[in-house]
Amino acid sequence: MYSHCKIILHTKGISVRDVQLQLDDLYGYELSTELISNMPNKVLELAKDWQNRALDQMYPIIFIDATVLSIRIDSALP
Repeated sequence: MYSHCKIILHTKGISVRDVQLQLDDLYGYELSTELISNMPNKVLELAKDWQNRALDQMYPIIFIDATVLSIRIDSALP
């Protein structure tokens, strides 16, 4: 959660120090500025690994559809 919050804050132009203070205020995390600075690199590595993963030949999908009908019985809804 905090890496997602950090990325959002950092991309909006907030400094690493401000991100550090926000994470401490919001979640009680005391993280070093070095760790905060290195987080985007780790996230990018994970994203690249996910993008380059081997895909299965088939993925099961269940499609569920429903229709709700109000039917009157003796001029009243049940």
